[in-house]
Amino acid sequence: MLSDYDKADKARRLRDARLKQEYEEGVRLEAAKNEGIAQGREEGIAQGREEGIAKGREEGIAKGREEGIAKGREEGIALGEEKKKKEFISSMIQNGMKKEEIAKLFNLSLEEVEKYIG
Repeated sequence: MLSDYDKADKARRLRDARLKQEYEEGVRLEAAKNEGIAQGREEGIAQGREEGIAKGREEGIAKGREEGIAKGREEGIALGEEKKKKEFISSMIQNGMKKEEIAKLFNLSLEEVEKYIG
């Protein structure tokens, strides 16, 4: 038969073993929770990065498209103006106007008038 001391010692050891087990389980759960948080953070960062890149790419394409259209429009207008100027100058020459007069009207040098004619 066990003495009261031995009974109490046995109970204390059982309690200590159970507490140790609970503590170790808590440590494992905390580690798993921290690992899950870290993994979730990494996944969130990766997803945010991908979304940011995609959005940036879309915005860049849209801005590039707008700038390309604007530049194309400007170049088209300039080419159209040059073509019209050439047509006017050619028509003026065909109608007997002198190159000097044309140069004065268009604020051009004689060499520039010659380029439009030639």
